[in-house]
Amino acid sequence: MIQLTLSLLLVLLHMVIFGLFGVGVGKILKLDIGGLETLLLGFFSFFAVMQFVYLPSMLLKVGFHIFVLIWAVVMLVILGAIVICFHKRIGEVGKAIYHELYTTKKSLFFLTVLIFVILVLFQGLWNHHGFDASFYIGTVNTTLYTDTMYLYNGETGRIATSIDMRYALSGAFYMNTAFWCRILNLPALMVQKYTMGTLTMILHTLVAFLIGRKVFVNNVKHAYLFTSVVLLVNVFFTSSIYTTSTFLLLRTFESKSVGANVVIPAVFYIALCIWKSKEAGSYWKLLFVFSLASVPIAMSMIVILPMMVFVLMVAEYVCKRDKKVLLQGGISLVPNAVYTVLFFLFLQRIWLIQI
Repeated sequence: MIQLTLSLLLVLLHMVIFGLFGVGVGKILKLDIGGLETLLLGFFSFFAVMQFVYLPSMLLKVGFHIFVLIWAVVMLVILGAIVICFHKRIGEVGKAIYHELYTTKKSLFFLTVLIFVILVLFQGLWNHHGFDASFYIGTVNTTLYTDTMYLYNGETGRIATSIDMRYALSGAFYMNTAFWCRILNLPALMVQKYTMGTLTMILHTLVAFLIGRKVFVNNVKHAYLFTSVVLLVNVFFTSSIYTTSTFLLLRTFESKSVGANVVIPAVFYIALCIWKSKEAGSYWKLLFVFSLASVPIAMSMIVILPMMVFVLMVAEYVCKRDKKVLLQGGISLVPNAVYTVLFFLFLQRIWLIQI
């Protein structure tokens, strides 16, 4: 019971950390965005920053305890600096989130919350997991037991001949789980399933609500109805293992689920904002941060996100005939292009990290 309680409290801790990261990055990039958008930005910013600690640690094959120490220090320094330098903005964001969520139609709010809670409980109680889930949880477990990162096969526990970049390049998501397991002495399955699974549901609901507010021009009542419908629709599309709904409800804690149900809808939201906004500079910057964090969150985004960005960039250029759009979109393609080159070199066995 104590471990379950800590796993659920870890959800709250992550949301606080995401909020602070969002405030810090938002101020540094001088973004004119709302409170909920700041929270979403914080989620992506967290993993965007984490990759710069994780990747060198993984490539140099340092002990996992060294990575934990370095990342703990870096994260605490960043969070401390944000609290000291931007404490006023933290309060403003908190108030903004409250006002953006506020509605006089309380029944709609509670309806959305009820549906959300039911789906969270469902994903938490669903315990039929396949190969992928066992591999990912095994990866976290071998990390904790061997004090290494991606040197052992997550399913068999056997040491590999070289680091498998198919998983290691996007390993920040699962190393975040391992990090908190080491800090709080919690089981990998519990943190991954209850903490990360719940966070995925929260972020999916957050993005749906933001899309609703944008589509219905800040009509909060319609946004709540839209969010409720989006959540309910997922229930009817789990018959195939290939739908985003299946990943959301049955494989919630996997990085693929986050990619399909948070990253892709978030990029769609940014596209809506750019389309509807005359001054879209802040949203192009947001898109770059999302791109920077996309592969560390889910390897599936290495090609999917650039394709979405490319379509958005071309469509905006055709409509506005503004070459600046090509530059802004092109910058957002850079992070995934770098990852794509590295992964291609790995597939061609030109770049291998031998063990």
